[in-house]
Amino acid sequence: MEPIYAENVERNPGNYLNLTKLYITQRKLGREKQALELLDRVLLLSMGSAKGLSLIGWEIHEAGYEDEAVKIWLQAATVAEPEGHDYDQAIAYLAHYGQSIYHKKQWKKAAAISEVNAQLSMRGRSSGSINLILRTRFYADFAQGMHLLQKGQKSLAITKLNACRKMIPGDGILADDFFPHIRKAGIGKLYDQWFEESYNTS
Repeated sequence: MEPIYAENVERNPGNYLNLTKLYITQRKLGREKQALELLDRVLLLSMGSAKGLSLIGWEIHEAGYEDEAVKIWLQAATVAEPEGHDYDQAIAYLAHYGQSIYHKKQWKKAAAISEVNAQLSMRGRSSGSINLILRTRFYADFAQGMHLLQKGQKSLAITKLNACRKMIPGDGILADDFFPHIRKAGIGKLYDQWFEESYNTS
């Protein structure tokens, strides 16, 4: 695919999405230096457009480079107007596809993003079922609880985590996201108790 993308870029050098695809191709081929140079051009061509940055981030995410996508979506959220669609889009991408933030245990950042996403949902600025809205609220409280645990505020963290667990009893995201992190968090017998309660509910 590289010759095709290279030809598209040569034919239309101002198209940052074509350039993004060429950047992805170079990364897949292991040409890191060339890829980084292309990414610099991509970001320059976007001219700091929040919409453009979100689209670039999406292409990169779809290619499997989540860490880079998250950085770009964070940039998009920073430059976007807080009351505009582009801001909502960047936050939605971060909240739903920025799993690397959780995997790296960046709980403070995850809590902030999830809280904003939850607020947007509650204000009707994003569509979704009641179950989806509850999940959005769950992630905000879960990330906040993990951040409190990380800071050593164990009692407050336990209260927050227990409440968010009960918000969506039997939901699959407890198995996918909640319990794997809780198991590593060092809360002792509470983990077994919570797991058993949730398992019996499902």
